Amino acid sequence: MLKETKQPDLLDYLADSVGCNILSDLRTFRYRNALQRVLREIPPELFSAAEWHEALCYLLSPLP
Repeated sequence: MLKETKQPDLLDYLADSVGCNILSDLRTFRYRNALQRVLREIPPELFSAAEWHEALCYLLSPLP
């Protein structure tokens, strides 16, 4: 029996890809260029529409 490995959700994938340890840091200017680069490289079908929606709502929400 093969063990199925779970793919991280989109936000975790983005944080890991840009070297961000704290998820909320993804919304800061420091990671903006790296985040844009990673987002352009991700095949859209790699994540569900719901995950894209959740990630974009989180990333585009104003910082407190």
